[in-house]
Amino acid sequence: MENLLNNYNFVTPLLLAFIIVPLLIGLITGLTKTSIWIMLISLLRTFVFIVSIVASVYISKLLFFDSDIPFFMQIKDTLTSSLPHTLNPDTLIYLVSVPILIALITLIFRLLLSRVEYKLFDKLSTWLYQTYVSLWTPVKLIIKILMHLPRAVFNTLLIALLLTVYSMYLPSPNISDQLDQSRLYKLINRHTIEPLMSSSYVQKIPVLFNQSLSEIDESKFLNEYSDGQQLPKKLPNGTKIVWYFNGVTLDDAVKSNPEIDSFAINLVQPHSEDRKKARAIYKWISTNIKYDYNKAEKISSGLGDASSGAIMAFDTRKGICFDTSALYVAMCKAAGLKVRLIVGMGFNGITWGEHSWNQVYIPEEDAWINVDTTFAMGGNYFDRINFDVDHRMARIAGEW
Repeated sequence: MENLLNNYNFVTPLLLAFIIVPLLIGLITGLTKTSIWIMLISLLRTFVFIVSIVASVYISKLLFFDSDIPFFMQIKDTLTSSLPHTLNPDTLIYLVSVPILIALITLIFRLLLSRVEYKLFDKLSTWLYQTYVSLWTPVKLIIKILMHLPRAVFNTLLIALLLTVYSMYLPSPNISDQLDQSRLYKLINRHTIEPLMSSSYVQKIPVLFNQSLSEIDESKFLNEYSDGQQLPKKLPNGTKIVWYFNGVTLDDAVKSNPEIDSFAINLVQPHSEDRKKARAIYKWISTNIKYDYNKAEKISSGLGDASSGAIMAFDTRKGICFDTSALYVAMCKAAGLKVRLIVGMGFNGITWGEHSWNQVYIPEEDAWINVDTTFAMGGNYFDRINFDVDHRMARIAGEW
């Protein structure tokens, strides 16, 4: 099965099927007053469903994250206290509350609109059918296709959204590769799904808050250095600055060892282009290094953590954003790639928090591209379009 997925892209045919099949059904089936009435009802209910999704997400955020109502706080605490640390508690809140609210909102709409939709659509469908039967045959064919177009579009967007959500919360290298190789999916994602998900409720990527960059004065970090600027190495009087991240210096964090170097060299050996080498390292880290929620909680609580950096992440196969970014630097250096470690702010779907990621230089394109191995659990973050939507205030901590 795995070899089949590797050799055959199923995403594009799947999406095309959801576009073409409804249109073919519309073309070959007759159009009656009843079928017109059913289509009108279906369109209204589709609209209600979309509205209910947006409303349920907004209400969930309002109740569980933006308010301090004891009843909802108790529900949130009950849900999150039973979670293993490998799961994101914010994600669970949405996954539980949103479907329930969608059902309730949809039911309310149905009750409010039931009488109106039947009377209104009965008259409207009668008029549309009478107009339809008087038209020229080629025009009738076009109308039959167009009548099924909204359903085809909605079904296709829904399948694309489900694939995106699946790749976010149940990440699979094979599925991610399939999505990356489908031009149709990427087109749909770029113009519909990605603008909504990049900085909204769906993407619940873990971002380390409060003390992730523990030795940096936050106001100085955020306000004194412009976006893309290198963090200073000396004070105006010439005193050298040593930046500390999670209790270790940057140089110590990105330090490698023979095992990492050998592994990285073998990993990129099949590739001759730097972009493919950089992507191979990104895919390996994002697939094999798990996010360490325990460590994130300790650091966010100000407890610190003496074990940080590339070697620790490689040996334990877990870490926070800074650790995976440091490992990406170490492996890129071994593979002969120019690389940066970036510190800044990341958006986790609820708020902005301190975060770190990488940039890697692609000489064939004469460009530095953004790479985020932590956010990779939520989709493709290798040279992602609209990367800046959920990343900002980028500072170059180091370049190698």
